[in-house]
Amino acid sequence: MQPEVPEKSQGTLTAHGRSFGSVQAEGEGAGQKSRVLKDALGVVLGEIEVRALEDAQRRKSEQGAMAEPEVRWRAFMEDARKRAVRDHLAEVLHEEIGR
Repeated sequence: MQPEVPEKSQGTLTAHGRSFGSVQAEGEGAGQKSRVLKDALGVVLGEIEVRALEDAQRRKSEQGAMAEPEVRWRAFMEDARKRAVRDHLAEVLHEEIGR
């Protein structure tokens, strides 16, 4: 089974005896083949860069989703501490008033 070729690719890229992209006419010079290879490698590099950016964005999004419950938990705990302090101070105040 031959690997998929990105739609943007042009030219020919040969690896392990398989050709990818368009077929070149026989007898073309080495310069033409070199240029076609450079073009194909540029397309491949571009695809790698796009995928790397997508992966980085996905990881950032996943980290944000994982951090969100932790942020909510910390906010809840902070509110609970404030309520506990307020309740304790109210209790102490009631005791002082009762004396």
